[in-house]
Amino acid sequence: MGDGLKLVAFSRDDVIRGLGKIFANIGKAAADGSIGGVIDGILGAPRTFAEEESPERRAWRLVEGALLRTLITLVREWPYTAPPPREGLTGHFAEDIAQYVGEKDVRIGVDFFKNPATLPILASVRAIFKDWLVRQGLPPLQAASLAGRFDRRFTEALYAEWQRERQGYGAILQALDNPFADASRMEQEWAAYRGHLIARAGDPVFEEAFGLADVYIRLRGAFTEHVEDVGKRTKRSVVVDLHQEIDHWLAKGDKDDTFRLIKGGPGSGKSCFARMLAAELSERNALNVLVFPLQHFSLKNRLDDAIGEFLTDAGFFTDNPLKQPGFASPDRRLLLIFDGLDELGKSAESEARAFLGEVRSQLGVWNQQGCRVLALVTGRTVAIQATHDVSRPRDRQELEVLAYYLSDEEKRDFVDPGDLLSTDQRLEWWAKYAARKDDEPEDIPERLLSEELQELSREPLLNYLLVLSGYHQDAESQTQEFNRNRIYEKLFAGVAERKYADQPAVAQLQLKENFGEVMETIATAAWYGDGRTATLDDVRAIAGDRIRKVVDAFVEEGGGFTKLIAAFYFQAAEGRAHEKNAFEFTHKSFGEYLTARHLVRKIALLHKHLSAGLEAYDERRALEDWFRLTAPQAMTLDLLRFLRDEVRLRAANEPVDAWQDMLTKLFSLTLRDGMPASFTPPKETFRQAERRARNAEESLLAVLNACALVTKKAVTPTWPETTSAGAMLNRLRGQRAADEASTTLCILS
Repeated sequence: MGDGLKLVAFSRDDVIRGLGKIFANIGKAAADGSIGGVIDGILGAPRTFAEEESPERRAWRLVEGALLRTLITLVREWPYTAPPPREGLTGHFAEDIAQYVGEKDVRIGVDFFKNPATLPILASVRAIFKDWLVRQGLPPLQAASLAGRFDRRFTEALYAEWQRERQGYGAILQALDNPFADASRMEQEWAAYRGHLIARAGDPVFEEAFGLADVYIRLRGAFTEHVEDVGKRTKRSVVVDLHQEIDHWLAKGDKDDTFRLIKGGPGSGKSCFARMLAAELSERNALNVLVFPLQHFSLKNRLDDAIGEFLTDAGFFTDNPLKQPGFASPDRRLLLIFDGLDELGKSAESEARAFLGEVRSQLGVWNQQGCRVLALVTGRTVAIQATHDVSRPRDRQELEVLAYYLSDEEKRDFVDPGDLLSTDQRLEWWAKYAARKDDEPEDIPERLLSEELQELSREPLLNYLLVLSGYHQDAESQTQEFNRNRIYEKLFAGVAERKYADQPAVAQLQLKENFGEVMETIATAAWYGDGRTATLDDVRAIAGDRIRKVVDAFVEEGGGFTKLIAAFYFQAAEGRAHEKNAFEFTHKSFGEYLTARHLVRKIALLHKHLSAGLEAYDERRALEDWFRLTAPQAMTLDLLRFLRDEVRLRAANEPVDAWQDMLTKLFSLTLRDGMPASFTPPKETFRQAERRARNAEESLLAVLNACALVTKKAVTPTWPETTSAGAMLNRLRGQRAADEASTTLCILS
């Protein structure tokens, strides 16, 4: 049967009845939000195969299982802005499929397993699915975008189905010329993993119908180059196409030039670049690629062991691929992509140094042994710079991601041989975005190009959030002082409004009154941890009695923690899948914004309690409350920025000048007596208690500074001694690397 294997479909009645029932369930589940349960129910149950079942029938069941997995996944990605699917419109879809399968002689051969998307039936299924989406009420552009992900999803689904039931589908191997082209199990798993990386490029952007690949703009970057100029050694920043630059580096495969560092601010596009690069390289299949989100990665000992543990725990590989003979060679190179150097854990700086040291060491060992392994690491600028003593990057080894738009003055800082900076990439992004939205004009609104919004529109993430919030269309916002937190506030309000409507009637009132505080508590729990991830237990541990009761009651009534949160802000936390109800922010900035809100909420509450004049509540008690909230984690520069914007946003309706007076008194009390160390956990060492006190004191200084920036009034604390100011600076700033930014010094503005 080397020429292919005919797919024997079920009877016409079976197909109509089976697919009709499945899509009826999908439509109902999508409408009431339980699509995850449908996936578990339909695809989670193990397949059963009769011993006499023919290879042809098993092959059809493989394709059918992949099709069902694909369609369910796509319906699960139904855009939040569209009306939910309507029930009762599934029969026509099933009949079309049955008719096509019945009329065509569909065969699969070796080429199918190399590239599953070439199966002839897929074009018809995709077209029918798109038509079905429109008849379900999805606008045509959104239906086209959603159906456009079909091929990527099918490739991933086919390999997932094969992996899940390899034994049952094994009979196909004897009937076909080896479907994976004489590949071993490891090669099959590599093929499946490539399909996974390709599919990730099609993942929806914030629950939109389109995927990342639909609106992605090739990023520009810059590297520092040292040159001789009139007998002097100087340096300059050279602009490059980031994808092209990495392609050239990979093509050389130089064993003495094995790593690249990609740095940029939050939301600059580093992770999207890593995802798109991995997908493009996997589609070309010129080398093997492995991707590791570092918030899920644990380096306990050797790098190769940690990689194997990550890949096998995630189910991508049965055995560590780096333990296989010849896993990487000059002819078949391996690229390791480590995304998010700043997200390694609580001690991010020390862990980042240890991690990069291990990466460089292991790369040296591999490449001196005849392998050819390269590594690309992304991270926030501060995190990358803090590890220079370990990474010691040469020219071109460290690249900075550049914004969509640079002013003429900013352009003068760069050498731009390809004239790349002449393009305003905001225009390119808008053209792609508007082409996939029914309600946006073809030309970019002038307001998005205005100088006051330039800070947001120039950065990929913030530019998208700006558009998503509708800020550029809001007439009221045009008369208000620009504030980044206002963008997040509008997004948050829209998310909250949608979530109220999704909930059971009993939970709606409680949620509406407490949604903001619950989300802020989740963010604070994440801040205490790795900055991005929190579990239900984490939230319960820090929530007050009132919020804890709301969360518990809501979970019981609503049937799960996932309904409590907005998909915009959270995604399933793959790295903590063993923990029940573990979730992570889709971007750190969401958590930072909500944490800043929580800190400001606490300031308002402290002022309220102290203003009430209750004998049982004095400044010492207020300081104890502040310590409990802020001692577990240090203030960061990014959180400080959100904190300042939040205080500025509240100034119109809150007594910020009175807050400043109150905080000045609390800070003076801290200078005199220190933080209330008696409230530290038991069995804590002195050094741990000292760090917690430092964290709380720095956070107190941060909110005091935020108030002073609004009131324009100088802070005048009571200094107990002439040396108190210097002692405070030494205590809060601590010992830092030469090029490491100090949050404390940034607060003293």
